[in-house]
Amino acid sequence: MLIIYLPSLVLLCGLIRAAHLSSSRDLLVKGLLVVHFLKRVLETLFVHKYSGNVAIATSSFIGVYYSLVSALLSSLHCNQPRDSAAFVGVGLFVVGQLGNLYHHVLLSNLRRGPSSGDRKSAYVVPRGGFFEYVTMPHYFFELIAWLGVAVCTQHLTALLVFTSMASYLAGRSVSTTKYYLKTVKGYPASRRHLVPGIF
Repeated sequence: MLIIYLPSLVLLCGLIRAAHLSSSRDLLVKGLLVVHFLKRVLETLFVHKYSGNVAIATSSFIGVYYSLVSALLSSLHCNQPRDSAAFVGVGLFVVGQLGNLYHHVLLSNLRRGPSSGDRKSAYVVPRGGFFEYVTMPHYFFELIAWLGVAVCTQHLTALLVFTSMASYLAGRSVSTTKYYLKTVKGYPASRRHLVPGIF
């Protein structure tokens, strides 16, 4: 998982050091991205408990994708923010990051000991928070955070990045719901995939 998140963090820190920040908006956007990937690296090291392995090719592909997204968003020359847009964007970002972290902690607490070796037995019905409504609330909150970044940039490119993240995470949430319904005894069929009450 470090292969997924660490390259973006290192890249962003280098870009902040080397870049001429033309506005406080540039600093704000780059700072939000650093916070996002720093949080993900710290979660990888201290929060997550994994029930399986991710192929190195898959991790590398996702890591390259996130690095390209980080470079793209960092290269946008944003205009000075309107105060209202900056406050709304940062508010969305903070809510998204905290909601994402909270649900990652809930997931981690479900796996309190070594796995028995049977991967399917490692999964139980998640409870608490937005898990009562959707399969992947941590994805939902991650999208709120990415929407916050897009609002802060006020740039179409960032909105397209948010849309690509939404598409990717929506597909993952559908496949995870299907997997849980097949393999986790008592998984609630009424839960939505990603957005409470909608999808």
